[in-house]
Amino acid sequence: MKIGTKLWMVAGVCVLAVGCTGSEQPPPPAAVTVTSPPSVTSTAPPKPDASSLAWLNSYCGAVHGYRLANNERLQNAPAEQVVTKGSASKELGEMAELAGKTVDELTALPPSPFKDGDKAKQFFVERFTASRDAAAEGKRKVDAAKGNAWMDPGSAALTAAQDVLKDAHDPLAQFDSNDPVFGVTAAVAEKCRPSS
Repeated sequence: MKIGTKLWMVAGVCVLAVGCTGSEQPPPPAAVTVTSPPSVTSTAPPKPDASSLAWLNSYCGAVHGYRLANNERLQNAPAEQVVTKGSASKELGEMAELAGKTVDELTALPPSPFKDGDKAKQFFVERFTASRDAAAEGKRKVDAAKGNAWMDPGSAALTAAQDVLKDAHDPLAQFDSNDPVFGVTAAVAEKCRPSS
């Protein structure tokens, strides 16, 4: 073979080789997007601070404490008894004392750490104050009455002292249930359970 033919063959092979690959640049590599994983945020509820928990337990303890003490007092009373001037006076005196103890416990609380806490406390202070005052005034009237004149003021005072507390049974009802700090604290406040 002659050198010219070999050159033509080599040139042809080179042209074919270049023609097969084309004159274009190779395609760019596929774009790869690298993202970092999303940051992990804690969804655990916040823990209540000790002073907030103590406040709520004291507050609920005062309200539920009245109910528990009153129920115990009534359970220890004779099943059947004739109401006398003396028993009416005793009943009204015990009611005034229990309501007064609740008022003292509530008013001794420092300012509330919760958004609606002072409003809730005031709601119960007003009701227990009214109950205490109605029972104490009724006892005074019963004690001062002559003969059977104690019956009407005694009955009226008993009704007034009880009626004012009809809506004073759930210490948590006055709070904003959407407040997450309150919700977490109320969930662990043992004295806020109705059976406490």
